[in-house]
Amino acid sequence: MLEFAMEIEKVFGILEQNEELMKLSRGLQAQYLEALAANEACMLPSYNHLLPSGKEKGIYVALDVGGSTFRVAVLELYGKGAVSSTEAWNIMTLQSFKIDDSVKELRGLAFFDWLAERLEGVLETTEGLEKRCPISGERGKMNMGMSWSFPVEHTSLRSGRIQGMGKGFKSMEGLLGADLADVVQGACDRRVSHPTSFPP
Repeated sequence: MLEFAMEIEKVFGILEQNEELMKLSRGLQAQYLEALAANEACMLPSYNHLLPSGKEKGIYVALDVGGSTFRVAVLELYGKGAVSSTEAWNIMTLQSFKIDDSVKELRGLAFFDWLAERLEGVLETTEGLEKRCPISGERGKMNMGMSWSFPVEHTSLRSGRIQGMGKGFKSMEGLLGADLADVVQGACDRRVSHPTSFPP
């Protein structure tokens, strides 16, 4: 953590003379304190403190669960040493699904099964995925990451407890306090032919 703090100080230290930036910073701090006093769920701690190394390689699945849209991307990373930034990665597929009122009404595991069903469809239709991640013999797993646009109480970089979601969602019913990664992983294990998992 100390190394991370020193890096932040080094990067942003040169900006401390900018009065407009300092004014913005003071305003943000005041809003954070106000939000924390009104509802501590607005200021849940995060364990995200490390940036990617740039050495990541392989097939990755990215999920983005928002208030109105669910997005799934399958991409391949080639790691550092690529000739240009456009050659460091390749988006194999990117699909979006509308989260309408009928989806928001899904309760508990039914919502996560809906997510897993869409993920399964994306993986089954991603061109070239079968050659890179065969499902016969030694089955390799693709790492999966998720953006969750709702409060979550982080317990580690990989894990967090589901909180109230708001926005008309019923999916947290019966799952408050459950580990989000485990719930998503369980839904995927029940449906997806290509194994995926959150990295440790």
